Parts: sequence; C-alpha cells; structure tokens
Amino acid sequence: MGGKDLALLLPACFIGLYLLLEAVDWGLCLAAPVIGRDEKEWGYIINLMRPAVDGNELWFIIASFMLSVMVKAPAGTPASYSNWMAFTGTLIVGGACLRMLGIWFFQRVNKRLTANMLCLYSMASLFVIGATGPLVITTNSSIFIGAAILSGIWSVIGSFQLGALYGAVKARGSLQERFRRACLYSYLLSAVIYMIFIFLLWKPVNTYWHTGAYLWLSWAASCMLFIGSFAATRKRLTGWGLGLAYAAFIFALSVFLSLCITVIPLQFDIDMGALKCALHQWPATIILVVTVIWTFSVFIYRLRRKSE
Repeated sequence: MGGKDLALLLPACFIGLYLLLEAVDWGLCLAAPVIGRDEKEWGYIINLMRPAVDGNELWFIIASFMLSVMVKAPAGTPASYSNWMAFTGTLIVGGACLRMLGIWFFQRVNKRLTANMLCLYSMASLFVIGATGPLVITTNSSIFIGAAILSGIWSVIGSFQLGALYGAVKARGSLQERFRRACLYSYLLSAVIYMIFIFLLWKPVNTYWHTGAYLWLSWAASCMLFIGSFAATRKRLTGWGLGLAYAAFIFALSVFLSLCITVIPLQFDIDMGALKCALHQWPATIILVVTVIWTFSVFIYRLRRKSE
C-alpha cells in the first residue's frame, strides 16, 4: 500500500463508521410500515430511532471534507464522478433531518403517514447511495453497472436486515417475533445478492487489485459471520445475532472500501499537501474527539437500552 492509498484510508474508515453506526436507523425506517400493524407499533418503531441527534452524519461530513480537499478530478472527468460525495451527503443529511422531524413532530400528527414517508425516502436514498459506489471508481462498463444495481439493492436489504434484527432485540411479544421473521427472510435474499455482487466484481477487481486474495478472505469471513448471525437469530439468540451481523457488515464493507482505496488513485489525482494545509486551518483533533465521544456514546446507549 503506497502513500496515496494510506492517505485515503482514514476517510474510507470514516465512511465505513457512518454506514456501520447509521445502518440501524435506515433499517428501522424501512421496517416501520412493513412490520408495524397499528398506530402503537408504528410509533414504537419510530421511537426506537431515538435519540434523533446521534451525530453519525459527522463521520461522513468529515470524510467528505477530506476527500473534497485531497482528491482532484483530472481534466475531462465527468462532473457526476467528481461531485458524487456532495450528492450522497445531501441524501444522508436529508435523511437525518427527516428522521428528526418524524420523531419529534410528524408522528404526533399521523404515525402511519410518517412511517411510510420515512420508508420511501430511505429506500430511494439507500439504493442511490449503494449504486453510486461502484460507478464512481470505474469508467463505463456493463459489469460495473450491473454491480451498481446489485450494490444499491443490497444496501436496502442489508439495512433492513440490521434494523429488523435490532427491533427483534429490543421489542417484546408479537412485534419481536415479526421483527425476527422479517430479519430471517431478508438474510436469504441479502446472501444471494451479496454473492452475485462479489462474483460480478471478481474479474474487474483483478485488473486493479494486486491483492485479490483479500477480496476472497473478506468475502469468506463475512459469509461465515452472516451464517452465524442467521443461526443465532433463528434460535432466538437475537443479541448474539446482532453482534455477528455487525461483524459481518464490517467485513462486507471492507471489501468495497479497500477496492476504493486502491482504484481511486488510478482515476483521480491525490493532493496530500492540500489536505495537510486544510487540517491545520481547522481544530481537527477537537472535532474528531467530539465526534468519537458523541457517536459512540449514543451507539452504546442504544445497544444497552432496556427492551420494552
């Protein structure tokens, strides 16, 4: 791994942290109208996203700032390639604002409408966010367009899976059972799409990635962890299932983010000096410490929050 690859490692990790920490909220938005059956259950699922202000978006904002300063598009690069972070960031911040409004205001008026609104926005945004990833690291290719579509679908189903599993951990009674069953069904669909996605990427990855064995190791690890999570959830050990699902999600993300770190320097110019100058002008350490304390405190609170 060269210097440019190392420079991209930190923002890639920050994007991964955002996706890891925020996936449950996206998933609960998707699950609310599917699993809830009445006003009480819709309200309960929406309130599982509390506290609404979790700060997770800061990870993506910091990564976007670093990449916008450091990554320079060569002359002739299409604008859609150079501006995809800004577009994705708009969807992410818009989703956070919509969830806050839904939790604090909209559900007081109409819980069913709020659940449907959150679901539709989340489904569209997750598909676009997932689909733009493979497209931004390559030139036009039918293989990568297919991978983009599968990536978008997997982003939706994977988030639904984590959200449903979190609901199965926290809910009780018939709602818990519906969460658990929905999670099990989503496991099967997610596994099929994920395997096709990985095999579809295999040939293009070898063109860029000299350590293609890492792709298979990460893929194998994520598959084994997904199987373990499925087995634990099926046996109603939902807490263990959630932990294994998070671990599988980390390995699945590492496949794509590692590819991005390797391929982006081949597609764009990396200016590490510009990043150093920009960081010196901002209290980067303070911002990072505040983000770590804020986001992980909320994450731990939500994991340890009592079931209802």
